[in-house]
Amino acid sequence: GSDIIAGRKMRFLVAGGQNVAVVARSIQALAKVGDECYIQAFEDGLTLRTVNSSRSAFASFHFSPLFFQTFERGGGEVQGPSKVVMKAMLSVFKSPASAERGVELCKLVVNPDTDRLLVQFLCRHGVTKTHTLSVMDCEQLQAVYSRDSCTNTLCANPRLLADTVVHFPSNQEEVTLEVNGTKVMFRNYVEPGQDSHQTVLTEFVLTAPEFDRFSVQESSEITFCLKELRGLLTFADLSRMPVNIHFSEPGSPVIYSVQDSAMDATFLLATLAEDGTLCRGARGPSGNSSCVEISGMESVSRERGERGDSSGDLDPPSGPQIPLDISTGPLDLSVGDEDEDIPSTPPPKKIFRSLFFPSTLPPHPPSTPRHEVLATASESEDEI
Repeated sequence: GSDIIAGRKMRFLVAGGQNVAVVARSIQALAKVGDECYIQAFEDGLTLRTVNSSRSAFASFHFSPLFFQTFERGGGEVQGPSKVVMKAMLSVFKSPASAERGVELCKLVVNPDTDRLLVQFLCRHGVTKTHTLSVMDCEQLQAVYSRDSCTNTLCANPRLLADTVVHFPSNQEEVTLEVNGTKVMFRNYVEPGQDSHQTVLTEFVLTAPEFDRFSVQESSEITFCLKELRGLLTFADLSRMPVNIHFSEPGSPVIYSVQDSAMDATFLLATLAEDGTLCRGARGPSGNSSCVEISGMESVSRERGERGDSSGDLDPPSGPQIPLDISTGPLDLSVGDEDEDIPSTPPPKKIFRSLFFPSTLPPHPPSTPRHEVLATASESEDEI
């Protein structure tokens, strides 16, 4: 029995110094997007993901086994993700600079049998700091997208982009990115009908030679939320990693990414639909919620009651939800018609192409309360 339990336990050792700081910065970047951190180990590495409350922004950090001194994912089949409250993660990795200076080794252990995440720092002078966080079973969270399908690709030094967005006020909600064959323009978004004479208009123009890569197949103008992007730019700037931007027409998600041989980060942001319409969902032939792929994003349509058609008006929902698909058969992939407003992020007056993500849970998932963060300090490496 103990061997089985040990086999399910996931254990990762991160070298002190710069690698621990990278983990801390990644969590701080994820916190700019969502309130919960999804942790999952695969054969090719450890992934941290999050999604914002309106399902319009998705962020993921993937660390390959090369990033770790020890990478043990528990063997057997890939286990489902574990969900941790983001504030709890931030309380542990609150200072990347201090972690880089004082931590010699970071130990991460996820034990599905006790619903605990152990984070242990082996510091200088023999000091050991141990944090035990509660984890929860959760739905699968995954976005489907393709960089190759995007018509426009940019690559820039993170300092160039950071120096551009820093001039927008902290309360600026959306920015517009416009490109043509010779230049890139960033400007604050002004709502239609808003008096431009009472609004400060800010625009920055960057020319093609300022980018490491400038591939624009067609002129485009997209509008997206700025808050989530700031987190990635801060991470990239501190890590000195170039930022790649992939996008197409308005309404399709814009993909920001950074990567090297040991890790990669991807942020997907919804963009304002040019015609004012939203992604539409479809009902599968079985009558259950079905999985649909729209604008490069895998999404889950809302249950349409007893109607099997894809036309007609629906009452607007109070907010996008992640429906549960409890069917045992394969999901039906189809595209239909259905409008939905996004109530929170982006702001309620904006009509954005929403990005939904699939989820799978048992038919009757247990109710798991959120626990307070447990933090203890010891001189030994206590196991969960």
